[in-house]
Amino acid sequence: MKTRLAPVVLAAWLLGGCASGVPSCADGDVGRRVDELSAKEITRQLFVGLLAQKAGAYPASVLGRIPVDTWKSNPPTAQALGVANFSYDVNDVLAILAEAEKQGREAAPTLRSTRTIENGEHTVRCGGDLVFPNGRRLPITYSAARTDGDGLHVEVQGL
Repeated sequence: MKTRLAPVVLAAWLLGGCASGVPSCADGDVGRRVDELSAKEITRQLFVGLLAQKAGAYPASVLGRIPVDTWKSNPPTAQALGVANFSYDVNDVLAILAEAEKQGREAAPTLRSTRTIENGEHTVRCGGDLVFPNGRRLPITYSAARTDGDGLHVEVQGL
């Protein structure tokens, strides 16, 4: 009896230790990913706002469409944007981006007051508050799911 039960117990223990299944709203990896995505979006919004403030609404609408990571790794040329009669200085844009990133780090929120809204078969929908260093709170919702490769997929709404 003991020899037949041992493989079943071992298999259950091994499967139970895997990170498969639906993550919880309070999972540390989920919270860190929400913080990362929130900080990235806040930096993007600051970047577009500073572009509008320093260069005007039209340049901000054109240049703000380019992801922040692209500006940092491979800034596009004015010709690559495909906008007629439009030019800009890449160094000016990168200086504005550096300012936005600095402000973003100073204002980086952290996820607090997590709660489960809905537990699905593959995804969990959650609510929480982003708390900024100045004490302000922003209610958000987010969803989390495990990927096939045992990774984590998180989407944040309300930013």
